[in-house]
Amino acid sequence: MTDDQRERDYKMMRELGCTVVRMAHYQHAKHEYDLCNRLGLCVWAEIGIVNKMPADDDNLSITEGFADNAKQQLLELIRQNYNHPSVIIWGISNELFQMSDEISDIFSELQHLAKYEDKSRITSFADAQFLGRFMDLPGDVVGCNRYFGVHRRLGRRFRSLAR
Repeated sequence: MTDDQRERDYKMMRELGCTVVRMAHYQHAKHEYDLCNRLGLCVWAEIGIVNKMPADDDNLSITEGFADNAKQQLLELIRQNYNHPSVIIWGISNELFQMSDEISDIFSELQHLAKYEDKSRITSFADAQFLGRFMDLPGDVVGCNRYFGVHRRLGRRFRSLAR
């Protein structure tokens, strides 16, 4: 996107009455954060852990490289955007549908890292399942994503994987 396109989109959000923007699960351009600062939009910034951690659903072990990369993403997100007053939430993941002790431990490490780097902001993850151990993950708030009638088959698959 160009800066002009970002300006148009964020101004349109303000005209619609939006007060908070949840950015997609990757680092965004500084200009986007600057726009949110200027327009008074609060930001939920998030790292790129989406849906699955390990690729193999049967073997839920996480490689050291994956864990290190997740921590590095979170460190960079916080350190690059710490001085943007618009940022109110550091997001740790989106709609994870695998769970194990090891995955839970990674969440705990990421939560601890975020709080060590920035004690002033809350942490979160987004969940679409509302069952089992997902609700026990560390985070100050949980974003509850609901898809009424949209992802029925996919939702059934997620529920069976979470068991």
